[in-house]
Amino acid sequence: MNKILTAALLVASACSSHVQAATEAQVCIQAPRTAPDGRFDVNQNGTVKDLKTDLTWMRCLVGMKWDGTSCINEPLLQTWQPALQTVKNINTNTKHYLYQFGGVKEWRLPNIKELQSIQESACYQPALNEYAFPNIGKDAEGNTGTVWSSTPAHWSKEVFTLSIADGTVVRHGISNSNWEFATLLVANQ
Repeated sequence: MNKILTAALLVASACSSHVQAATEAQVCIQAPRTAPDGRFDVNQNGTVKDLKTDLTWMRCLVGMKWDGTSCINEPLLQTWQPALQTVKNINTNTKHYLYQFGGVKEWRLPNIKELQSIQESACYQPALNEYAFPNIGKDAEGNTGTVWSSTPAHWSKEVFTLSIADGTVVRHGISNSNWEFATLLVANQ
């Protein structure tokens, strides 16, 4: 009986350590990288250029701030319609802190294929390149680690989202007030 109890405690302790380690640092398997560092031209102004797709991304989620080396603060969590309005405000309100951020005149919500294009399939917690997108996956679980796309599910009143934690694509209702997620913005320059 003592051996069984000891074994159960060891397994529980090992699982607890694994979960704690997963929330503190990105975990990657030994596999070819789908979004390697060399694919990104990192700018110190808080933007990053994807050399494969020629898209420019904000390095931080909306609500977080670029401090010159990393993303700080918490992301803004919103339902889909307010997220679209926030993007509009960023592009038109000269007093918005992200107005013409990084010299970009028009930010937008990415479609799901664009979000998937920056996914690092060999890693999770986060499933993004941390060199290009530092610290946005620090709390990659739940709503904080899910980002809206602009891609509707044509058969329902839902929109596709991407989990930063593991790269999972899920549909979420656009009118459900329980679905508040983060926003990562992209530009065609």
